[in-house]
Parts: sequence; structure tokens; C-alpha cells
Amino acid sequence: MNKSLISFVQSLNAPAGRPGSLRPDIALSALSMLCIAFSIYPETDLSLRIFQQMLAWLPWIADQAKQGNSINVDISTYLEGIHSVFLVQNASFKEHNPLHDDLIRVLKLPWTHMLVAIDNHCPWKTKCLSLQVVSKLGPSLNSKVVLEVLDLGLRDEAEEVRTEAVISMLVMVLWSGLDVLSPVFERMEYLKKDNEKVKKFLPTSLGLLSCLYGCRRSVSDSHINECKLFVNVKSGRTCLTVDCLLQGFCCSKCNSNFICNLDEQQAIIHRSGMHGAHADFSLDSNFIQLQSLFFELLFDESSEDVQISCVRVIHRILAHGPSDILFKTRFEWIKCVEFLLTSRSKELREAFCSQIRFFVDDLILSLIFAGDADKSKEQKFLDTIKHAMTVAGSPHILETLMECTAEIMVAVNIDSKLFLCSLILLVDQLDSTHMTVRMNASRLIHKSCYFHLKGGLELILSKDVHIRNELYDYLSERLASRLVLVREFAEAVFGVETKELVKKMIPFVLPKLVVSQQYNSQAVDTLCELAKCLNTDMVPLIVNWLPKVLAFALHQTDDQQLISAVQFYHAQTGSDKEEIFAAALPALLDELVCFTDGGDLDEISRRLARVPQMIKGIAKVLTGAEDLPGFLRNHFVGLLNSIDRKMLHADNFMLQRQALNRIEMLIRMMGSHLNTYVPKLMVLLMHAIVKEPLQKEGLSVLHFFIKQLAKVSPSSIKHIISQVFASLLPFLERDKENPSIHLDKVVTILEELVLKNRAILKQHICEFPPLPSIPALTAVNKAIEDARGTMTLKDQLRDVVDGLNHENLNVRYMVVCELCKLLNSRWKDVTALISAEAGSDLDVLSSLITSLFRGCAEESRTTVGQRLKLVCADCLGALGAVDPAKVKGFSCQRFKIQCSDDDLIFELIHKHLARAFRSAPDTVIQDSAALAIQELLKFAGCEASLDENASTTTSQAQKNEDNCNAVASKIKSTKGSNGMNNRGQKLWDRFSNYVKEIIAPCLTSRFQLPKVADSTSAGPIYRTSMSFRRWIFFWIRKLTAHATGSRASIFNACRGIVRHDMQTAIYLLPYLVLNAVCHGTQEARHGITEEILSVLDAAASENSGASVHGFSGQSEVCIQAVFTLLDNLGQWVDDVEQELALSISHPSVSKQHKSKGRSSNSLTDQDQLLVQCKYVSELLSAIPKVTLASASFRCQAYARSLMYFESYVREKSGAFNPAAERSGIFEDQDVSHLMEIYSCLDEPDGLSGLSCLSKSLRLQDQLLMNKKAGNWADVLTSCEQALQMEANLGSEAF
Repeated sequence: MNKSLISFVQSLNAPAGRPGSLRPDIALSALSMLCIAFSIYPETDLSLRIFQQMLAWLPWIADQAKQGNSINVDISTYLEGIHSVFLVQNASFKEHNPLHDDLIRVLKLPWTHMLVAIDNHCPWKTKCLSLQVVSKLGPSLNSKVVLEVLDLGLRDEAEEVRTEAVISMLVMVLWSGLDVLSPVFERMEYLKKDNEKVKKFLPTSLGLLSCLYGCRRSVSDSHINECKLFVNVKSGRTCLTVDCLLQGFCCSKCNSNFICNLDEQQAIIHRSGMHGAHADFSLDSNFIQLQSLFFELLFDESSEDVQISCVRVIHRILAHGPSDILFKTRFEWIKCVEFLLTSRSKELREAFCSQIRFFVDDLILSLIFAGDADKSKEQKFLDTIKHAMTVAGSPHILETLMECTAEIMVAVNIDSKLFLCSLILLVDQLDSTHMTVRMNASRLIHKSCYFHLKGGLELILSKDVHIRNELYDYLSERLASRLVLVREFAEAVFGVETKELVKKMIPFVLPKLVVSQQYNSQAVDTLCELAKCLNTDMVPLIVNWLPKVLAFALHQTDDQQLISAVQFYHAQTGSDKEEIFAAALPALLDELVCFTDGGDLDEISRRLARVPQMIKGIAKVLTGAEDLPGFLRNHFVGLLNSIDRKMLHADNFMLQRQALNRIEMLIRMMGSHLNTYVPKLMVLLMHAIVKEPLQKEGLSVLHFFIKQLAKVSPSSIKHIISQVFASLLPFLERDKENPSIHLDKVVTILEELVLKNRAILKQHICEFPPLPSIPALTAVNKAIEDARGTMTLKDQLRDVVDGLNHENLNVRYMVVCELCKLLNSRWKDVTALISAEAGSDLDVLSSLITSLFRGCAEESRTTVGQRLKLVCADCLGALGAVDPAKVKGFSCQRFKIQCSDDDLIFELIHKHLARAFRSAPDTVIQDSAALAIQELLKFAGCEASLDENASTTTSQAQKNEDNCNAVASKIKSTKGSNGMNNRGQKLWDRFSNYVKEIIAPCLTSRFQLPKVADSTSAGPIYRTSMSFRRWIFFWIRKLTAHATGSRASIFNACRGIVRHDMQTAIYLLPYLVLNAVCHGTQEARHGITEEILSVLDAAASENSGASVHGFSGQSEVCIQAVFTLLDNLGQWVDDVEQELALSISHPSVSKQHKSKGRSSNSLTDQDQLLVQCKYVSELLSAIPKVTLASASFRCQAYARSLMYFESYVREKSGAFNPAAERSGIFEDQDVSHLMEIYSCLDEPDGLSGLSCLSKSLRLQDQLLMNKKAGNWADVLTSCEQALQMEANLGSEAF
């Protein structure tokens, strides 16, 4: 095939008079078609032969033209083939071609000779092909000769030819270099007089020439910029140049899709042909000429199509224009913008709308709309649009102007001045008299804002403080004069009523209005309008926002603004400065410390730097002194809670980091009172260092906190040292080969704890676990080893037991992990310890096993809590099977359910709530515990003056509250406060100093107890699918809702903590049930009975799906809670009956007991106790003993099951002793069940005794007795009998 093609190509040589050769027209047509086809594969040898063969025909065609012979060959196809050769061959192919003169003569043929039309080729098409070829000859030819062909095309009668000539001038510059620009511009001047169809391509050429100019300047200016022409060479046929340019021309600066598919297209890269200073000067002159021609075409209103073409290339001219030229011609450009904005042609305005975004480039804006001292460049640019909106006489022009404004908003970032100013321009049109204008304004606002953020304008306002403030200021200023605009903005843009919009605006506009009223005459009127929109008066409005106003005034650098605000409030309310500041606390402190509208980081830092001095000033106004720690003491918890709620748990990481800065600032300000708030601060800091984005800042603040605490209260370090170690250990163990990026900071903190506080923490350092052996921790590890000294296994286990009983979950997890390592590394010593006889070592072992079992029952829902249970189980497995006789059982302390309210409060706080507060893993649980403590102390009559550290601030706090009430009394009524009583003092004195230090902040805290509606439903709550935590919470909530008497306040105070802390919930359950049974309605007592039965029935039911060995763990815990409850109620009945019996038989002893327990000694109280005791007894009796026994048996509580079932059998059948006077008759089924229980208790003697009570033992009972007695021969006989009986039953059925 290849040889045949080569032979065929050789036969297509130019005519040489050889016999048998093809006719010239046939040979040339065939060769031209081959050339076009093989141009797709230019690198092959065959293609190169064809290309050279094509050029070899040039002399023959030129000779035919010289001799004046008619041209009978198909010149059109030949020129198309030549054009394809020039497209795919490199420059050297054309430059070393000696046939240039012949080529030019051939290119002129369409104009100089009459050509034979073949294949219906029009004459103008051949001329276009000639122009395409001549435009790609490159700089090697004399430009004068090339321009001759170009002039022929420009003066041709056919519009298609003149159009091709116009576009070919650009290609000529691309191939030949910018040295032909001058003659090109001369010819463009000539074309201005042409008709519209030709002239409309001039702007396109001007725009693309601008790109080529910019490409040349980028070489001299060292900027990256290049132009490429991508031509589809695989199409096989040549298209018009205008189509090629519009589709394939790419400029790296003007085209966003600069990278094209080079597999299908060949890139022709522009090569500059001019260098040196003279060349740059010439280029600038050419660009001035280009720009002048552009303006002349643009302002010529004779052809709208030409104007639109000019508009479409504006971005190219602006992008590549030299700065000096653009600056000199800035007035022409401003005139251009003004002309296009208000043009009468809709198409022209819309075309410019897509181009206006190129004017917002910072450099372009600075050159054309240069700013000055009065106005910025952005303002001058938008003033042009604003003026156009003002003079626009038609709503159609106004709508196009709004489209331009929206394009500007889309083109810039939301933090640009242009975005805000453009937004306000659109908002300003919302009260237009034309409905279409209003609708388009709201639509464009939505569209432009959603382009930047999917949440639209509301999300932008929440993120950008400056835009929000400026927009709200603009709207508030127009409330009085343009209420329609504000209403349209609220309804069409925000989708809310005007009242709701005003509520959103008030926090941001009202402080400015109050502060500026001294020099702004309209401020008071605007305040009145705001109040009017909310259906209130101005005075209540400004009083409600007093903290916000004072905070805003304090943040201003000019002190006169604060004075002005205070004077304004004095004039409106009559209150003096001290009363005004007292009324604003503590919300004022919250605004100063926890603000979230600070703008950029620099502004936030400047504001925070002034906060301590501001608070000192407030303290001086209210107390007359600048004692910052003492003044903040009553507000510290509230500020921390606000930081946690607003910032630390926000979705924005910037706010979270700022929260840590605020916490550090508060730690610095608290001074000697810092130790009181250690648990609260530790919860926040532990939360921060767990979150990876906050670890750096969190560790820094933790280090600062430890240093400050060691400075002001060294003894408090011991309470946090284990918790800090537990939180830092993961940083050290995460990757020992590749330590954490925060390793340096972690080591610094450990050195601060261990080395610098060695004397204080000497007895606690030994509790630390071994740290990884890395060089950075050498000194710390040595200090720990020195403090620990030589420790026996017994000492180590004793320390482990102490650690497992630590209140903090992370510490317990850290300790049990170390225990697991210890058991694995010293398993021989542990085995010897377990195998030893009774002694002190076994006491440690018993304590260890008890602590591990307690860890396996951990109720925490956190990941650490689940891991703790698993590791405790691993440790129990590592200990192995320990002889139960060597292990002491759990201590069973008698539950004291009969107690006074104060005793209950003391037990709750001292044993449960203080622990829950200290060990809380997050602020939700800690705040729930703090709320419960606060309400319980308040109920018991404890006041802030009980705290010794608060003695200096208590009187002032009371004074502040009185002042607050004095100001607020002008608006609404106030309530007085109760004084301290002896009851509160007695309760406070019972707490240990450590507990007092923990709960002291709750004396002055301001947690609010939420009011919740009774959402409990009738009927039992328990479901088998419920978790224990969920069930007990719902039941306690139901019991609390129906609680009565003085205990109701105690139960309500604990309503939140019982959701999170199961120990507190389990502790309160008997008291709640007893309250409902003794003081509640018959319906409440019936509900409790139903709830207990629902739990027991689920366990006792044969259809529950539970087996003896496969009962659900959660259900088993629920049943155990019911058993404990019933035991406690039974104990209460016994105690009351005993006390009543004593009061009857021994009145003097009764009085002593009464003085300790109850305050009343009357007969009425005894009668009431008898009634209550009756109610509880009825409840206990309502629970069937057989149900209790079945539930116990399924939970494998066999001793309890035996107790309940024996009681059931005695009530039913009488005594068990056959020799007794009144021995009953027992049913075989009951005896069989008793035997089954005894078998599980491993009591063979009991089984033998029970067998005497049965009239006829079942085969299964005999089998059971023989198994327990070890009579295996009898067991075998019983089994054979059972099999025989089954076989007989089967045959009878058959």
C-alpha cells in the first residue's frame, strides 16, 4: 500500500512533457486532495513528499500566468492544500522555500486572471483562500509584497472577501510580528468607511490586536502573558478565518479557559518580532492609535452592531493597555462608561453589563477612577452608576443599571467596598414606583449574595460585621422618611415582617444612635421610630438595651461618648451613673468580654486589650475601688458560661480560638480568687485540647493557667495534677517515633507541674504513670522516679486502687491502662499474690477487684467510658479465677431513707453533686450539677455572705442588686431578697473546706431553672428495648412532675443532673417514690405499682426471649434498681413501725429520737405516719411474690428468688416443717420450683428435705437430686426412663 501511494505521488509531478503523464489539471487536483488529507499526519515521510510536491508545482503555475495562458487547473483546491501545509509545517519550511516570488504571483491569480470554477467554487472563496495563505507567510517575505495581496482583498467587491481581509490582518500580525502594525492601522482607517457587515469585524480585530500587544509588552515587563491560536487540523477542510479566530484564539490574561485540548488542535504561538526601546515606543504609539480607533467606532451611533462588537472587546483593551496610556485617556473611558450605561439601545446596555466587571480590577479602577482625599476610587466609580440611575428616564434603563450593579457584586469579594456600596444601590431601588424595578432589585440582591455564599444575604450579614452594620445603619436612617423601602427589604429580601427586621437591627443600630445623639439631630427621631415599629416607647427600649449601649460606648476611644450616653440615660430615666451601671450588670460584662462582632483580628485584639481597664472603671464606679478580682468574683462563672456557649461551641473555628483568648484574659484578671473556679476552667480547657484545631491555643492557655494557679494558690495544684497528666498522655503516646507537633508545649507543661512544683506535689508525683522514654522528658521522668522510689507490687496496686476511685473519668482510664501493663509485665508476682494465704495482701487484692468491677459498671456514654469498661474487663481476665473466699464482698451500708430535708440536701451535695461537678466531662453536665447545687443552697437558706472569700464583695453585690432594682422600678416592679438565716449557716458549716471551695461560686451564680410542661404520659414507661439510663430518667422526670411538699423543690433542682449522672439518679429514686406514695394521689401510687410490675413482668415472662444465661444486661440493671427500691421501701416501713412502737412503749426514748429526726411530737403526726406506712405497705403487697421470685431467678439472683418464693409458699401452704402443728399441703409444682432454686444454690441437703414435701416426685426432680448428690448411676437410670417415656408417648400418638 505504501509503495503504491509513493508511486502514485511520483506520477503527480509538474508537467515535464513525459509521454503517458496525466493531464495537469487532473494531476494537480489529485495532489491537492492528497495534501489536504495527509496534513493530519504531517510528520510522516509520505506527507513530507506530498508537501514538497505541492510546492514544486508553483513555478509551472506561475509560468502559465506569465505567458497569459488561461488557468485551467483548480487553483482553489490547490490554495487550500498550500494553506494546510503552512498550518502544520514549522517556520523553517517557509523561510527556506526559494519559491516565494512564484507563490506571490499565484496568490494574485484570483484577481489578475480568469479562473475556471471547478466543484462549484465561488470566485470570492478562492480569494479568501488566497488571503488566508498570504496572512501566514511570516516575516521572511517583503511586507510590501504581502500588503499588495491584502489591498486587493480590501478593495474587492465581495463583502466576504473584504471581511476575510479584515480578519487576515490580525493573523498577519500574529505570523509576521508587530512590525506590520502601522500599515495595518492605515488600512483599518480606510475600512471605517465600509459598510456595516464588514466594519463590525474591526472591533474584534482591535481587541485581538490588544492581546498581541500585551503579549509583546509582557516580554519586556517580565510578566507572564502569551497568546495562542488553536486550529483544528483534523477537520480536513479549511474554514473562514473569522470562525477560526473566534473559536481558537486564546489569551492567557483574557480567557479563563486558556488550556485547550492539544490532542485535537495544534497551537500556533505568537512570536514577537520587535525588540528594544524604540520598539516599545512604537508599540505604545500603535496602542494609542488602536484605542483612538476603538473610541471612534464605539461612539459612532450609525451602526449598533459595530458598537456591540466594540463593547465585547473592552476587557481585552483594558487588560493589555499600558498604565500610562489608560491614565491619560481616563476621561475617554469615563465617558465610555457613562455613554454605555444610559444608552437608548437595550442590546448595547446588556452587552456592556457583561463587561462592567472588568472595570472593578483594582489597577484599572485606580487608573480610570483615581481617588482623592474626598472620594475613593470605588466611590467615584459607583457615583457614575448612581448618577446614571438618577438621570435614567426609563425603567428599562434602570433595570439594566441594576443588572450592572449586580454584576459588580458578583465580580468582587464580599469584603470589598464595591460589594457593600453596590448592595446599598440595589436596596435603594426597593421603593421605586415601578413594580418591575422593585422585583428585579430584590431578585438581584438574592442572586448576587447567593453567588458568594449559599446562605444568601443573611449568612453574609452574620459573617461580615462591617456589611451588617453599614446596611442596618442605612435602613434605620430611612425608617422615618422611606418606610416603604424598609418594609420591602424586610418582606422581599429577608422574608419577614418589618417588626422582625427591626428586632434584628436594634442590637447593632441602637447603641450608635444613643452615643451619637449629641451631634446627630436625627438620632432621637430614629430611636422613636424603632420603638414605634415594636409598639413600645423609646425609654423602655433604650433601658432594655442598656448593657449593649454602655459596652459600645466603653469600646470607643473617645471617653466623651460614654459621658454622652450616661447623660442621655440620666435625662430619660433620672438615674445617676452608679445606678445606671449597676442596672446593666452582669450583661454589661458579658458584652465587654464575650462580644462576637469585633471585625478583624487586629480590631478584636485592640478591644480586648482595653477590657481590663474598662472593668476596673466599672468597679470604681460601683465600689469606689479598683479591686478587679473581687469585683469579677460574682460574675466569673457567668462569663465563662457565656464564652462557652457563644464561642467555644460555635461552628466557626476563629470564634473558638478567640474563646481561648478570652479565657486566658479572665484567668489573668481573677488573681487570688482563681482557685475557686478550677473545676469550671479545667472542663473548658480539657474540651479545647481534645479538639485538634484548638490544641495549640488550648495547651498554651492550660500552661498559663497552671502557672497562675501555682502562683496564687499552690495547694490547689494537687487537685488537677492527675487530670492534666491524663489529658497530656495521649500526646506523648500517639506516635512515639513521630511525636506530636505540640510535644514542646506538652513537655513544658509537665516540667511546670513536676519540676517547678516538686516541693508542693511530692506526695502526688508518685501517682503519675511512667512517661515515654524520649529525650525531651528525661528530667521529668527522673523526678518521677526519684519521688516514687522503690515500690513493691502491693504498693503499686494500692496506688492503682486509689486511682481507680478517682472522680475524673480520664484519670481512671489512665490508671487502669497502667494496671493492664503492670499485670502483663509482672504476671508471676501477681499469680503469687493471688495464690497466697490470707493476709494484708489479700485486702489490696479485694479492693482492686472491687474497683475493677465498679469500672465495668461505668455509666458514662463517652468513648473513654466505654474504653474504661473494656480495659477493666481485660484486667479482671488477667487476674484470673480468684478464690471467692479470699475476696471480701461489697460493703452493704444501710440506706438512710428516713431523714430531714437538710440531711438530704447535705448528702446530695457532699456525696453526689460536688463529685459530679468536679468530674464532669463537659460544661453541660457541670452546669446541670451547678444549677442543682445553687438551687439546693438557696432552698436551705445559704447566702453569698457565707463564703469567707466573698465577704468583701457580698455587700457591694447586694448594693448593685438594689441599684438595679431602683432603675428597673421605673419600668417594671421588682422583688425583694431574703436575708441569711441560721438554717443556712448550719448546713454550710457541715461541708468540708474543699467542698466549700468547689460550691462557693454557686452561692452567687445565676443559673435559671427552666420551666417545663408536664409531658409525661399515662401508663408505665418501661420497655424492654429501653436502656437503663433512659428508663430511669423518664421515670424520675414523671415522679418529679407529681412531687409535692417541701421535697418537690429539692427534686426539681436535680431535674437536669439526673439525666447525666446515674449515681445521683439512683440515689434520688427511693426518695421520689416515697414522696409520691406518702403524699401523692391514689393515681400516683397506682402508677408506681404499674411501673414496677412492668419491669418485673418483662423479666418473669416466658415470652420475653430471655434465658437464665442470656438475659439482657440493661434489663438486669433495671430489675436490680427495682429490687433495691423495694428493699429501701421495706426498710422505711420497718424504721417507721419501730419508731412508732418505741413512742408508745417508751415515750422518753421517743422524744430523743424525735429531736434528732422529726420536729413534731403530736398525735396527728403519728396518725399521718401510720397512714403513710399503710400506703407503702400496700404498694409492697401489691407486687406478687411469685413475680419477684421469677424475675430474681431469671437474673440469677437465686438467694433473693428463694426468699420471695418461700414467702409466697408459706402464705399459700403454711409452714415447711412436716412435724409442726400446722403443716400445710404443698403443691408438687411449687416444690419442684423450690428444688430448682436450691439446685442453683448448690444445696443438695435442701433438695433432699424438699423431696419429703412432695407427694410424688417428678422424674426431672429425681434427676436433679441425684445430680447434686453425685449419684451418677441413678442419674443414668433416670435418663433411660425419660427416654423410654418419650418413646412410649411417641408410639401412642402414632
